Amino acid sequence: MKSRAQLKPKWIAYATLLACVICTGVAAASEGGLQILPDWTTKLPLLIVLFALLISPVNAILFKPIFQVLDAREERTMGTRKRAESVMKQADATLAEYERAVREVRAEAEQARKREASAARQETAGVIDEARAESERQLERAKTELAAALEQSRQILRTQLQSLADEAASQVLGRPL
Repeated sequence: MKSRAQLKPKWIAYATLLACVICTGVAAASEGGLQILPDWTTKLPLLIVLFALLISPVNAILFKPIFQVLDAREERTMGTRKRAESVMKQADATLAEYERAVREVRAEAEQARKREASAARQETAGVIDEARAESERQLERAKTELAAALEQSRQILRTQLQSLADEAASQVLGRPL
């Protein structure tokens, strides 16, 4: 069974149709020409009453549902826009956090690289200093050994020189010395 609210719009629609049929008049052609505007003295009050009676049903049947649909659509649109703005703000915040993290990681990596390069330079300098010290020690040892060998060779040569000189003198003199 239909409710009263469902029957009311049909009744109003039929009443509106009946009023339109009653109020309409055929434009009569007369000797003076075609009469387009009706006689307002008798029909104007009836039109005002019909208009006043139809405002409420037309509002209830047509305008309120249309405005409700438009309001609901605007509410959904605004809700969607607000959610989109919220998501965009959240995405911007996440992107900013990501970029900050990337900058921090890069800075840390650069510092670690500098520390490693500095440590490598120090280690290299230490190895070079150690190699230099070792080569200086070897050079000093070689100089010492060379000086000792030279002194030994001089000693040997002195003794040999003395014996050669004695031998040469004995041969020149023809007698042993």
